[in-house]
Amino acid sequence: MNDANFRSICSNTSTHTLFAHIRAATSTAINTANNHPFTFGKHVFMHNGTIAHFSIIRRRLSLLISQPIFELMSGTTDSEHFAALYATYLGDINVEHPLSHMLQCLKQTIQSIVSLQKELVTQVNPSSINIATTDGTQLIALRFRNHPTEQPPSLYYSVTAGVSLNRKFPGHPDYKNGQNSSNGQALKNEHEHGKHVIIASEPTTYKEEDWDLVPKNHFVVVDSESNHSLHPSENYFCNI
Repeated sequence: MNDANFRSICSNTSTHTLFAHIRAATSTAINTANNHPFTFGKHVFMHNGTIAHFSIIRRRLSLLISQPIFELMSGTTDSEHFAALYATYLGDINVEHPLSHMLQCLKQTIQSIVSLQKELVTQVNPSSINIATTDGTQLIALRFRNHPTEQPPSLYYSVTAGVSLNRKFPGHPDYKNGQNSSNGQALKNEHEHGKHVIIASEPTTYKEEDWDLVPKNHFVVVDSESNHSLHPSENYFCNI
């Protein structure tokens, strides 16, 4: 948060959909091109985890990515390759697609990666694929690890924590006793806050009741009206 340009842009920007990501680099270089989220047309994508055996499957994976999408890539991460293959399966990246199509393309992307791993690697290790993607009005997130007992990294969702995180309402974690104004009175009542869905690797408020852990190998699907639902991933690619 020490970037003056970033603070200036944020102070003059409003949006109904926001992605934020802090990258812990694994096997690829630390540079701006490898930072999440990745953008392809209207579609934004970010990933927490590791695609196993990426160095082995990378060449074949690249061949599945369409030429126009490949030309939009600028980094070297497994995450961007996943995003690019997903964008390839989407088709027109400059339009919104039905959530059902977005969900099917994510499943197809995972299936393609798992199939390459099984084809090219003798002993396949599990992959951790916690992802989130949006077209600006709809959102899909996934908590995934294709192992029968091991858990993927944590992923939580909340439909109430926005009240605490908004300084116009009571309960913000930066303020003592949950009061957000100098005279100890909140600016607005909780019921005035709009409908919302927050998805995060870890809870970002102190109220445990605000958060639910996304079950292993489940998608969280959020429509343009902030209605959310959970969908299990397909069994045929869940276990290696």
